[in-house]
Amino acid sequence: SPERLPNSKAMATPGTVLVVARHAERLDYSIRHAGGNWVADAKEPYNTPLTERGVAQAAATGAAVAAHLKRLGLPAVDRLLCSPLLRTVQTATAAARELGISKIGMEPRAGECLCEGFYSSWAVPGADSTWGFGEGRQYKLEEVHPLAQCDSTQLMNITAQQFLDKLTPDTLLAEEIRQVLDTEYHGVPQTGAYKWGSFEDTEKRMERLRSLLDDQGMLGGTVMIVSHGGPTLNICEELGLELGEDPVPYCAVCIFVADPAAPRGWRVALTPDNAHVEGVEAPGGGGAPVAGAGARIVKG
Repeated sequence: SPERLPNSKAMATPGTVLVVARHAERLDYSIRHAGGNWVADAKEPYNTPLTERGVAQAAATGAAVAAHLKRLGLPAVDRLLCSPLLRTVQTATAAARELGISKIGMEPRAGECLCEGFYSSWAVPGADSTWGFGEGRQYKLEEVHPLAQCDSTQLMNITAQQFLDKLTPDTLLAEEIRQVLDTEYHGVPQTGAYKWGSFEDTEKRMERLRSLLDDQGMLGGTVMIVSHGGPTLNICEELGLELGEDPVPYCAVCIFVADPAAPRGWRVALTPDNAHVEGVEAPGGGGAPVAGAGARIVKG
């Protein structure tokens, strides 16, 4: 789609419904909460899976989205897109089951913030998934994880088939992912080649998100996009929902409807809500406390 200026009115077919959701509970955060460090030995330390409870939360999110749309008198989700990272693919897969969606499209433009806070949470000595762990510090290049030294396009612009090729049988929802991830859907690649020392700024991130919103908005129907805390917050702000310091917790769901009369071209139908995951546990229960409505978790 043509590039659109910041804070200008979105290009969308009137009546199009946009559902934006953050992914469910991350395994690396849960392990860190328990005193461990998942990233220390991970092959892809930027690419944490969900916890078992996260899978249950994701299913609850799909059911909640269906219920919200019905309550609001809006059409059901007819397409489901997600960031190319494992935690968002798993979240979308579990949600798809509840939404009656048979295929998921992997969309690089919905990917994580590629800022210094992201890289320093996993790529520097001692990093333990804490967002911005090594931010502002000076490191020798040989101290930085090799994956942080390659162009981010190698991390984010993978195809669905490439994703499936590296999916291991012990990954939660592996078989369901193989069934629902659409190898015929080709998302728009990210164009920025970011790496350690050359980070994505807010302006560049907003350009790719704005492009995604405009492309999907022109298609009509109801689209659900599963992304990360930062991009979800950015999308809300782009569409005129100013959250300020308010959080975007796990599985927070926002709903917008394309409306030419709205200042940004979309009206807000549902502000960030994740009440549906309160009290949700993995089979057998247990685990670290989870962020419920109002929890101050914004990144990742």
